[in-house]
Amino acid sequence: MARTVLADALLLHLRLRRHAVWRNIDWLGNVARLMRSIFLNGIVMLNKTSTTFEMILSQFNRKERHWGLHALLASVEIDDQFRSLIKEKIDVDVPPTAWWAIDYHFDWLHAALTCFEQQLEPLELRPQSNARQVIKGNQEDIDFIIAFDETVLLV
Repeated sequence: MARTVLADALLLHLRLRRHAVWRNIDWLGNVARLMRSIFLNGIVMLNKTSTTFEMILSQFNRKERHWGLHALLASVEIDDQFRSLIKEKIDVDVPPTAWWAIDYHFDWLHAALTCFEQQLEPLELRPQSNARQVIKGNQEDIDFIIAFDETVLLV
């Protein structure tokens, strides 16, 4: 099943400081802007509050299914076979301890990138204008997200 998922899924590989591969999807324009800003400002994966991007992503995750799985599993490390498939498909070495989540909302990713760009903790993020309708307030999500170092993988 994992092989089919990787072969058929929309997979985006975002390098936070080096380069990005983008597909033609509306919300990616704004994500691309945030990623470029992070790159141009030289922000590394640890912001002024010593919070990693993975920690920020985790704080926005409100899926009970995710937290239930993490509580039930003996290990939340990514399986070697699955990591090998990722390496085979997109030539990225994923560490077994990489942060991951399922059904992660696009709005949460946008908010996490905004926090990271502005070097804020999620609780420090103030209300902002949504005139461009960047935040959709719907249930659209990423089936599987993996984050580590300067890399975010969206499946």
